[in-house]
Amino acid sequence: MYKNKGFTLIELVIVIIVLGILAAVAIPRFINIQQDARIAVIKGIAGNFSFVVDQVNYAAIMQGLDDQSRVEVDVGGVVIETYYGKPKEIWGSKLAELMNSNIHYLGNGNDTPTILGEECSQAPICVVDQTKAGNVPGGFTQGWGMFFIPQGKSVTDQCYAFYAFEVDYGAGVIAYSEVSTIETGC
Repeated sequence: MYKNKGFTLIELVIVIIVLGILAAVAIPRFINIQQDARIAVIKGIAGNFSFVVDQVNYAAIMQGLDDQSRVEVDVGGVVIETYYGKPKEIWGSKLAELMNSNIHYLGNGNDTPTILGEECSQAPICVVDQTKAGNVPGGFTQGWGMFFIPQGKSVTDQCYAFYAFEVDYGAGVIAYSEVSTIETGC
């Protein structure tokens, strides 16, 4: 009598069911890990840029330039253009130097609004600058700003850190200033 050495059909079905259950449990957890990682990245960038904004503001106060618009402030040898002690919403090599990060410049959100839908693929973090509040649903509500987007996302995905402010030229002050995150689409 010949004996087969192998698995029975019922054993194979049970293995397939167990693998299906494991996949159903593991895939959502993996997706959440990616989301948590993107949120951690944008929160880190927001914290870093908030520190830069504070550095620039303190330097402007110490240099007596916090009550002036469109002036340059020296922050430890790095010259930053400011509005009443806050850095402009314009990305450049000087802000990049203070951030000390690998950030790719995507473009100007006011001159090229379509850039807000462009996915960050050139670096771990991309930046879009000079964007009016009205051009971005779900973000800051007033003034102008810049966005820090994690790789694989765009501004329209609503997963970014942002810096925004509004100048009250009549009063000669910053009426609104914020560094925060939008995590809805992460």
